[in-house]
Amino acid sequence: MSTNPIAGTVPTRFDNMNLMDAAQMILTERGMLLDNQLKMQIEAIDKKNAQLKEANDMLARAMACKASNTNPMPTDVQAWFTKNGVSNPVGTNTDKPEKWDAVIKAIQGQADNLSSQSQMDMTRLQSLMGKNNNTWEQLSNMQNKILQNLGSIIRNI
Repeated sequence: MSTNPIAGTVPTRFDNMNLMDAAQMILTERGMLLDNQLKMQIEAIDKKNAQLKEANDMLARAMACKASNTNPMPTDVQAWFTKNGVSNPVGTNTDKPEKWDAVIKAIQGQADNLSSQSQMDMTRLQSLMGKNNNTWEQLSNMQNKILQNLGSIIRNI
């Protein structure tokens, strides 16, 4: 147990540890936490990329429907709007090219939004990677110092 002036008496697992061992344990745990965060961030990026691919595929589909003057709107296009929570600007009636332009604009807006979010996710990923690399480098440097000190002690014996 240790006494913390803010929280009072709290149990710690560092009571029987020297400073170097405690620092190594903390850095190792931080590294593992950052590894998990990296995995979750990569999964989020993969999911966002899949959504972006789907939006781009739907954009191509809507452009093809406009070119062929398809009316009413195909059910897969309607389903995409519903699935992605995007407001369908024309309903199912696409009897004029201007209505398809509105549909294309809505899909393009969603694709642009996903692209922006993906860029932010990549920035977060880069930040996490930097923190992760820094943590493991600190741990490696600390272990090298310990080995150097032990080698020096052995040489002096």
